[in-house]
Amino acid sequence: NGNNLHLKSSMQFISSLTVQGTTNFNFIGTGSWTETGNGILKNNFTINTSGTFTMVGSLLNYNTGTFKYISGTVIATGSTFTIAANTTLDTNGIIFNNVTFGGASQTYYLASNLTTTGTVRLNGTGTPTLSGNTLFCRGNLSVTNGDTRGSTQIVLNGTGTWSHTNAMFLRNDITINTTGTTTVSGVIYWCQGTLTYSAGTVITTGSTINTGGIGGTFNTNGVIWNNFIFPNTIHTLLSPLNATGSMTLASSGNITFKGPAGFTIGTFLCSTAGRTIFLNTGNTYTVTNNMTTTATLAGVSYLQSIDLANGTKAIFNLSPGATQDNGYFSAIDIDSSGGRSIWTYKGVLTRTINWNKMSTNPKKHILSSNNRIIKHT
Repeated sequence: NGNNLHLKSSMQFISSLTVQGTTNFNFIGTGSWTETGNGILKNNFTINTSGTFTMVGSLLNYNTGTFKYISGTVIATGSTFTIAANTTLDTNGIIFNNVTFGGASQTYYLASNLTTTGTVRLNGTGTPTLSGNTLFCRGNLSVTNGDTRGSTQIVLNGTGTWSHTNAMFLRNDITINTTGTTTVSGVIYWCQGTLTYSAGTVITTGSTINTGGIGGTFNTNGVIWNNFIFPNTIHTLLSPLNATGSMTLASSGNITFKGPAGFTIGTFLCSTAGRTIFLNTGNTYTVTNNMTTTATLAGVSYLQSIDLANGTKAIFNLSPGATQDNGYFSAIDIDSSGGRSIWTYKGVLTRTINWNKMSTNPKKHILSSNNRIIKHT
């Protein structure tokens, strides 16, 4: 406790000690921080030197205080910096290697930007909060525990992998903006924030984006995703959402697509009865492979956002060669369109599949030159 400890050389933890108190640690020379016993430093620590500070090893544990960088050369190659309690990091100017956020429902505050080249591991239990400035991941982003949320934007700006090892959700804004390659691996549990693509190569083969029961905002035009799992919630599409795999509408309840853009998806799956799907007026939603809606979906489900007075509409397309189950078209789907086109089918129409319900209730259909239904009476 008390006053300042000025370090002109090195600091070593040689046992599993927890050092805490009011004394400010100030590194002002050339030396290293080494741990061999998994100790923890909780005092305020400031790097302000004209020399070189080297972080050595994978046992560098810091929390509770404020870790601040002012000046000097910092070498973190091969090290792992672990924070496992409420901590403030003011480290813009340091290029960290691996950084692990642990602890139970802790708050990690970035007073300035944090940059890493190795792996950022989100391993806190409960509901950790990562708030403040931007976290730049030039390497990997690995979610291994905890339901992390907060105001910090996580930017993937190097070459690495985004992965989750369990069903713990990440709720922060994520931006992919790199000259390298981002690989999205396995099931990604992400929701609530905004997922943005700006630049770079994105590999999504075999991956699935699961947005939980909260949904999210997508602005990822330029990325070809694989699979999505969208439970009953609201999803906002700021730019066209594209995927070659499937979009599965899981669970029960309603699902709403908002925003100025639609989606193009390989396979559209809704196998739970009682679902209501709201499409946004003026957008086009396209299925290129297969549409399976084994649930009974009333046609009005697709028309809640249609502005009948002004004649605006959402359009749902099936691309040439795509197929659908026999729950796709029904008389009520057409009846509810108010005389305006809501469904567009460019494949081969057959009475038994596409018009199975209409065969028992024949009516008059007026088609445009491209076989779009423009009026149903």
